[in-house]
Amino acid sequence: MEFNVDVVQAPKRHVQDACLAASQSLIGAKNVSRKDFLKRNIERAQKFSAKAKSVFEIMPLTFILPKEYVAFLELFSDLEEKEGRMNYWIMKPAAQSRGRGISLVNDISQVHYGEPMVMQRYLKTPLLLNGYKFDLRIYVLVTSVNPIEIFIYKEGFGRFSTQPYTLDPTDKGNKYIHLTNVSINKYNLKNYDCNNQDRIYGGTKVSLATLKKTFVEDLKIDWDNIIWAQIKQVCLKAMVAAQNDIAFNPNCFDLYGFDVIFDEDLKAWLLEINASPALSCETLLDDMIKQRLIDDTIDLIDPVDYDRKRLFEVLERRAQEEFGGAKTTGNQHQKRSMNKDLTYILHGKVPRAYGEMPKNLGNYERLAPSEWSESYLKLIGGQKMFGSQMKVSEKMTPAQREKVRGPGSMPVVSDKQGGN
Repeated sequence: MEFNVDVVQAPKRHVQDACLAASQSLIGAKNVSRKDFLKRNIERAQKFSAKAKSVFEIMPLTFILPKEYVAFLELFSDLEEKEGRMNYWIMKPAAQSRGRGISLVNDISQVHYGEPMVMQRYLKTPLLLNGYKFDLRIYVLVTSVNPIEIFIYKEGFGRFSTQPYTLDPTDKGNKYIHLTNVSINKYNLKNYDCNNQDRIYGGTKVSLATLKKTFVEDLKIDWDNIIWAQIKQVCLKAMVAAQNDIAFNPNCFDLYGFDVIFDEDLKAWLLEINASPALSCETLLDDMIKQRLIDDTIDLIDPVDYDRKRLFEVLERRAQEEFGGAKTTGNQHQKRSMNKDLTYILHGKVPRAYGEMPKNLGNYERLAPSEWSESYLKLIGGQKMFGSQMKVSEKMTPAQREKVRGPGSMPVVSDKQGGN
């Protein structure tokens, strides 16, 4: 779905929510948001070389059913002989979210697939806090693909299960132990071991800032160099692995919710990516973090106001020239004419080009373009370009960048009524 930010007469919050809800517009975005497609793309990246296999090892062992059922069955049987009832796998629908349809299985008779299913090796040794399992919801803003441009939000959530962690097979079906989804655990808040103030403030979630403080002060773990560095790398690797299947579109952006978990050895694992992370606010903590996330996202995108009256004027003139039999001119003249019209419509403002640092980063941090993204791209054979698009270097001059981008490459703009 193509996306433009429309400025309308409505409360600011409603406008911003509508903008972000409509932003899921990159063609091919399902290549990261569908669990089966995500697994396929990461696996494809791993096949380039032994080094790529190691670097892109960011997801637990995963099989897609029914396509990979035979391979899954062979491994499941081998592990069953070694682990018995402790041979745990997570079974989840490939295209569902919010914990719907997820179950923990340790018997092949429990495996079924009336639709494409993902069978993922269960991480039996997760890092625990006070005996509870948790994962992290990380927000990632993608403003360009082919070439790739990504920003990560430095605030988010730690999401907790609501019953103490155990691998007891008799508790295998207890989702309040094994899943961290807020949509599931909010129904077990009365049994969650926390004080009433925390329950009201954040429910089953804490902010990343709070989590960082716990890691640094209580666990003596270096958050910046061990935890946050791995989170950034996992998010970037996932997007690099999938970017060849997402078409370039300068008028679009996507906000994703990455779910990341750490094991007891402090290794980060990507569980899944959500294309439409919930931005509704059910707690005070939601309102504090998500409202600023929305504000910072719109500020970073910085949609350029365009004059609708002038746009209609230009379109009408061009239609008259087209159907009036005006003499066709050369490409250079057409480009100059286009630039003149765009300058007129945008009141001389120039949209931000790929690679230019946004004026307002807010609480975002840029992941790509960067040395990391360049190194990952080289590992998987560089960057495939769609159509006539080419990779744009930050070192290019504005004239060179314009030549690469072309006169029709316009970032997202907003619609400003009237005006001269």
